[in-house]
Amino acid sequence: MKKWGVIGFLCLILAGTGFGQNQLGMRLSNYSGVAGMQLNPAHNIASRQTWEAQLGGVSLFGDNNYFFVENTSLLDLWRARNLDASLYERPDLSPGEVPVGEKVFVVDYQEGSRKRYGTGNLNIMGPGFMIKRDDGQTFGLYTGVRGGGGSHQVPKGFSYFPYFGQKFYDSFDVEPFAGAIMLWGEVGFNYGFSIETNVGRIGLGLNAKILAGMEGFYFKSEEQVDFTKLPDLQFTSNIAQLRFGYTSSNLDPYNLSPKFNGYGLGLDLGFTYIVDGYDEAPKWQFGASILDIGSVNFRQNANPQIVSADSLILIDGGAYDFFTGIEDIPAVVKKFSEQALADSLLSSAGSQYRIWTPTALTLSADYSFNDFFFVNAILVQRVPVGDLAVTRDNILAITPRFEHKWFEFSLPVVLLEYNQVQVGVAARVGVITIGSDNIASLMGKSNLSGMDFYFGVKVPGFQAASERGVPSTSKRRKRGKVKCYSF
Repeated sequence: MKKWGVIGFLCLILAGTGFGQNQLGMRLSNYSGVAGMQLNPAHNIASRQTWEAQLGGVSLFGDNNYFFVENTSLLDLWRARNLDASLYERPDLSPGEVPVGEKVFVVDYQEGSRKRYGTGNLNIMGPGFMIKRDDGQTFGLYTGVRGGGGSHQVPKGFSYFPYFGQKFYDSFDVEPFAGAIMLWGEVGFNYGFSIETNVGRIGLGLNAKILAGMEGFYFKSEEQVDFTKLPDLQFTSNIAQLRFGYTSSNLDPYNLSPKFNGYGLGLDLGFTYIVDGYDEAPKWQFGASILDIGSVNFRQNANPQIVSADSLILIDGGAYDFFTGIEDIPAVVKKFSEQALADSLLSSAGSQYRIWTPTALTLSADYSFNDFFFVNAILVQRVPVGDLAVTRDNILAITPRFEHKWFEFSLPVVLLEYNQVQVGVAARVGVITIGSDNIASLMGKSNLSGMDFYFGVKVPGFQAASERGVPSTSKRRKRGKVKCYSF
């Protein structure tokens, strides 16, 4: 049994470091404005707004396939924060045993020996704006702080049941693995334009970004190695090459302050193809984009490390009992270097490193039944770019939605990492948008392995359709009666 401190830690893990990974209820709409151009820089070619001022917002996302909390929600964990809550692990309980108490939580672990992942992301959205001109050109700017990462390459041998079922002194192979976490500020400049066709428009857009890195952590094992579990938290391994690094500007938990430790540039590229409808809404919109091509070069307070050994080395996990928090990271690194290389300083490998942003390919199709009802299908696939990179989750989603200029409702159905189905809900009323792409994690009773939440505030601007650069009247007459009105 463990007390609330562990449950609080679970809240942090399940919430990740916090950016609803794609915020579908906020980004797909024809009224999405600044948020939409961050999923596809050409998205606002079809916008029903002539301008928008984003005031701010926040989004949180976290997920993993390593452990889950049985029959609960993040709201339950939050309510228990001031109670004498208890945490049990399912493997420690007898079959069928049900712990009793005022607030009891049971953690269990995913079975099987597949690779595991754990990711979390944060997006604090700052001020921004977008403008759509009558000639089809769009301009925009957005600001914010983003953070997150984790790993999609946790070796299958380290899954809970395979590892703890492994016999002492029997070696097993550990395949290459990597992960990264980064916190950075971002300023993006958007430009898009469209070209008329016989049936609609083709739009192209880009976001050019300035990146300011605050914190960055990474680890990467380059080759497969042998691993042997020993008693008393010890193990042996031939570490072909293990690279890791961290920034040290905020290792004092009682004196945290933002500091820029590196800079870089980023780029998003977008394409959209619009097939006109009979009235104001396009009948079809097809989109593609490449997101987050870029990196941050950390030059200040950067501590890259390399550990390489051709022969077996012995690591004693009990020697790290002194670790109590992030302030002890430098001491842990020195101890590891001492155990692996017989020198506490020998693992140091310079004073700078580069971490790439979470590059992804998106493909989407959007169909309108009329001016108010739509359905969207979208694929977001991570793309490996760079040596050390923050990665994002893969998703395939279907999102039906209702749109009006002053209110909106959507129901995303998401296939996360192509094996986990999640259902979300989002609503926009006036200037406020609130939603989740995984609503059960917040309020429902389920096996809780992650969460998703987003919130935003913006001020929209509208004009009549005939004043907004919609497709020309001559082309629209070919498909039906033309209507020009204020929507």
